[in-house]
Amino acid sequence: MEIYNSLTFVIPYYLLLHLTSVNNKLLFIMKPKLMLVTEKGMQEFIPLTRYEELQMRFEKLSNEEKTQKEEKEKLYTMTKVLKIFKTSRPTIYAWEKKGILHPIRIEGRVYFKADDVDKMIDSKR
Repeated sequence: MEIYNSLTFVIPYYLLLHLTSVNNKLLFIMKPKLMLVTEKGMQEFIPLTRYEELQMRFEKLSNEEKTQKEEKEKLYTMTKVLKIFKTSRPTIYAWEKKGILHPIRIEGRVYFKADDVDKMIDSKR
């Protein structure tokens, strides 16, 4: 949903839907419309239905939850963890044995959850 600033003008107009003759009189069937004029140009204003508004809100919340989930599930490679802690592989393996870090092995590669690494950083401070 786009937020319009103070440089927006609204122009009401009518759209001719149907023209017919009834008892020798012309009958115009027209639909009221609004045109928005912004810095970007002109566009028709189409108000959202309640369903569309709720759907947009749901999608926004859903996207925020996905982003938060992705941040929580972020994985660091062994190389990244070595750089973060400025240490060696044997030290990381020792931390694994002590249960300080919990490795995730995927196809021969070793990863660590970002949450675990962040907790360890916070505990060292």
